Amino acid sequence: MSSWKWLTHRYESFLNSKDYPNSKSFYVLNNKTLKRLKSGNTNSLKNFGMRGENPMSLAKSFSKLRNLEKHDLAANNYTQFPTGIRGNKGLKEMLLSNNNLTLDDRNMEIAPALEKLELQKNKIRMIPPSIAGFPHLKKLTLNFNEIETVADEISILKELEQLSFYHNKLTAIPDGVYELSNLKDIDLYFNQIERVDDRLLNPRSLEVLFLANNKLLSLPDVIGSIPNLKELYLSNNHVSDLPKSLGNLSDRRVIRINNNYLTHLPDDLPKLESIENIDISSSSITELPEAVAGLK
Repeated sequence: MSSWKWLTHRYESFLNSKDYPNSKSFYVLNNKTLKRLKSGNTNSLKNFGMRGENPMSLAKSFSKLRNLEKHDLAANNYTQFPTGIRGNKGLKEMLLSNNNLTLDDRNMEIAPALEKLELQKNKIRMIPPSIAGFPHLKKLTLNFNEIETVADEISILKELEQLSFYHNKLTAIPDGVYELSNLKDIDLYFNQIERVDDRLLNPRSLEVLFLANNKLLSLPDVIGSIPNLKELYLSNNHVSDLPKSLGNLSDRRVIRINNNYLTHLPDDLPKLESIENIDISSSSITELPEAVAGLK
C-alpha cells in the first residue's frame, strides 16, 4: 500500500472513530498530501490540527466534528475563512495564523462558543462586520497584517479581554474598540496612530496599554482616570508633554515613555507609589522632580 493510501485510510478511519473510539486529539503536520482529505463523524475528538498543507487537500467542512474544542489550521495557505465551524458548537479555540486570509469576502461563520481566535500573519486589510459572530471571544490576535479599518461591530465582543493589532496600519483606535468594556490588554504597537481621545476611559477594565511606535503627539487627560491601568507603553512617539493626571493612579507599575520629545515630567508623577519601572531615556529632560527620590 502506498504511503498516500495508508495516510488516507488511517485518517478517515481515525476521524470515524472505528479504530480509535476514545481518541481526543489528532494532528497532521507538514505532509503535503495530494488528495483532499475527508472529515468523518466522531464524538470523541477534542483537538484537531493540520499545518503545512495545500487548501485543496483539506476537508471542505469540519462540521461533523461535533465536539471539537480546538481547531489548528495555521500555515495552510488558506485564502478564505474555513467553512463548517457553525456545526462545531463547542469550539473554543481556532488558530489560523500564517495563511493568506484577507477577509475581503466579509464572510466568517458564526462560532458562538469561540473564546480564542488567532489571525496573525495573514493579508487582512479590514475586519468585517461578521466579526460579531464570535460574541464570547476573550482573545483576538491580529498581529502582522495590513489592517486599516475595523467594522464597528467589533463592539459586540463584550467579553473580549485581550486584543492585539501589533504591526498593522491603523491611524486611529477603531471606534468599536472603545466600547469593549471588559478589555484588559490591548496591543497597538507599530501602527500609525496619531491621537487617542477621551473614550479611552470606556474600557474601565484596561490594565495594559501598548501604544509604542506610533505617531502620537499627546495623550488625553483622562488617561489618569482609568482605574485599573497598571502598565503604559509609549516609546517611540512624538509626545512632548504628559498630562498631569498621569500621577493620579497609585497602582501604576510600569511607564515607558523613552524616545519621545519630553523636556520635563509632571510634578505629580512621584505620587505613583507602586511604580516599579519608569523609562524616560532618549528624551530632552534636564531635571527630575525632587520627590522622585522618595519613590519606594
